[in-house]
Amino acid sequence: MWNNGFLNICIALCCILLISSCGPGRASGGSTGNEMTEQTEFATLARGQYSGIEEKKYVIVTSQKEWERLWEKVHKFITPAPDVPVIDFASDIVLGVFMGTRPTGGYSIEIDELRACDDRILAIVKSRSPGPEDMVTTALTQPYHIIRLEATGREIEFKEK
Repeated sequence: MWNNGFLNICIALCCILLISSCGPGRASGGSTGNEMTEQTEFATLARGQYSGIEEKKYVIVTSQKEWERLWEKVHKFITPAPDVPVIDFASDIVLGVFMGTRPTGGYSIEIDELRACDDRILAIVKSRSPGPEDMVTTALTQPYHIIRLEATGREIEFKEK
């Protein structure tokens, strides 16, 4: 059947993949080798193709005032703008990813998953562009995704998939 050497190599490779799934360690100390990863739950607050945010950016919102400003800017071209979702910033934070203005439809951006890794949370960002044969609108678009998650005090790091 399987010899012990082959099995040990397989186990070692799985361990390396698990440890490296959170990316490199902190710049100050490097990887400790003890980083563990777990998926963190989140809820989508808004997602769309059209927003008032025309540049690519990732945002972390930790206060009601910042949240109201962001919501207003995202919905700048919608009349009447939807009500601002209620967020309890004592226990939650908001993350947003914005692709910036694109020349057509068919583009999207989303926070695909959150991974808790020791002292930080990795927000894994997934983007999509249309293929040459895809049928798309000819309107300018500004894809975005906004989520709410529990505030943990951990540093948030965005990582493109």
